[in-house]
Amino acid sequence: MRASPDYDELIDHIKKRLKATDTLNIVFTTHLGIRENERQIKKEDISQYFSDPKNLVHAEKQGDEYKEGEKYRLWFRVSGKYNHVIVIKFIGNKVKIITMYCQNKKKVQIIEKSMKMMKK
Repeated sequence: MRASPDYDELIDHIKKRLKATDTLNIVFTTHLGIRENERQIKKEDISQYFSDPKNLVHAEKQGDEYKEGEKYRLWFRVSGKYNHVIVIKFIGNKVKIITMYCQNKKKVQIIEKSMKMMKK
C-alpha cells in the first residue's frame, strides 16, 4: 500500500521520464565513476533501469526547488534482500546520475512506514 495518490503520481511521472530518456542524454558524475568499482555497481545497470523502470519501488524528491532541475532518490529492486539506490537530477531532457549504491530492503520498509505515519 502506498502513502497517498500523490506518491503514485510521482512514481508514474518518474517512470515516464526515465523511459523517455535517450542513453545519449545520461550524464555520469565523476563521483559515480570513482565509486563504481568500490561499490561493485555497473553503469549498464542504470541504463537497464531507465529503459524498463518496472523495478522502481520507491522515490523521494530531494533538493532545493530554487536550483536548476529536479533531484530524486530512487530505489530499484535488485533481489529479495537488496535494492539499488540511485540519486538523479533531471535537467531539461538530460538525466544526471549523481551516485548509486546498494541498500538492504529493510531500510526502505522503515522509510515507507515512517512516511505513512507522517501522512496520518
